[in-house]
Amino acid sequence: MAFNSSTLRVLIFSCRVFSFFGLLLSYTPNVTVAIDGSGDYQTITAAVKNIPMNRKHEYVIFIKKGTYNESIYIGMNMSNLVFIGDGKQKTVIEFSKSVASGFDTQDSATLDISANDVLIKGISIVNSAGSEGGQAVALRTAGDNIVVYQCSIKGYQDTLLTAYGQQFFRESEIYGTVDFIFGDANVVFQNCMIYVRKPIHGQVNVITAQGRGEPKKTGTVLHNCSIIADKELEPYTMEQERNQDLNLRGPKLKTNFFFSYKCTVCDCDQESEEEQQQQQSGSDLRKRAAAASNNDGGGVDA
Repeated sequence: MAFNSSTLRVLIFSCRVFSFFGLLLSYTPNVTVAIDGSGDYQTITAAVKNIPMNRKHEYVIFIKKGTYNESIYIGMNMSNLVFIGDGKQKTVIEFSKSVASGFDTQDSATLDISANDVLIKGISIVNSAGSEGGQAVALRTAGDNIVVYQCSIKGYQDTLLTAYGQQFFRESEIYGTVDFIFGDANVVFQNCMIYVRKPIHGQVNVITAQGRGEPKKTGTVLHNCSIIADKELEPYTMEQERNQDLNLRGPKLKTNFFFSYKCTVCDCDQESEEEQQQQQSGSDLRKRAAAASNNDGGGVDA
């Protein structure tokens, strides 16, 4: 059987994902980070700076519970890394860089991963710039075979930048307001919770913003995910009209494809499941997502 390059990349990625999950069943950390001094390092930055090069196997960094106020960059020469925390409620990486504080969007990430073959499990990644900070990335992923598992990614505008490469998010939480899942990667979100937060005055919530400017084989897949309002937004959800007609014009609409499977979009009031399905039909959701995700002119005012 002959494989083209795209099929081969998918097969390699699938094998890498399975190997990462197999590693989680039995692993021994190479180093431990503990903010209280009980590990090999007190900061994640120090552990990253001392990662040995030219390794043949995964390098596992265990990060004990605590809030680590750091901005971390994982360079392209740091492949085959595993970061495991004590759980997304216990191990937190937090920093505050934003466009409002003088950083470019691409440079504002709390955790910036440009390496291939990276697994992150059980960690919260937070950009604490707040809703007034403008574009402020919590996690930037720009590599192949990046897996994010049981993590929480929190911000407001531009929370998660899946810049390029092939990536897989499973059983994770993503919080944001405007364009908060964006970029030009091939990325799958499976069994994830997507929390829409209250935007500042004048903003409109947009969940995904696929970043390509020309036809190519990249896209975002939501599989068995739930999209719900967080507690800040719940009191305001009834102010939105449910069945707005969207202007679907735009020069790039023909290059846009959106795919979701077995996903749930939750209202905050106590309606029946049947009523919700009638109000948010599959075609309506596809229209909304397509209009919001890849349309930069003559389309949606967002």
